[in-house]
Amino acid sequence: MVRLICRGRVARMGARRKINDKKMNEVEFRKSAECIAKRNITDRVISIVVTFDQRTGKLKVIYCLCGEPRKGDRENCELTCAELIAEFPEVKLAETLCVPITQCPEESSGIGGVVFSSRSQS
Repeated sequence: MVRLICRGRVARMGARRKINDKKMNEVEFRKSAECIAKRNITDRVISIVVTFDQRTGKLKVIYCLCGEPRKGDRENCELTCAELIAEFPEVKLAETLCVPITQCPEESSGIGGVVFSSRSQS
């Protein structure tokens, strides 16, 4: 059973069978997170942080924005989260956050990290 936390709500997703017993590959996770995140951005997104804690099975997607979050920002964040859940059956719990850049975390725990930054774009 997977629990998805969206804007303070917890939604239960149907039970899923784990594909294999291996730990998630960090390089594969990061590449997938980067690709998925880049499909779900607007000009308001400054950076996107995606982390996965292998011990707890928790996925966390944080959109760091220019200004306060809007409906479209939350939808893109949740879409990124949903696509990662579909890609990685190891996810047991997921959380999404949309925050102004001033509230964006500087460090992350687990595998992943910053998967998109508009500051690195030319």
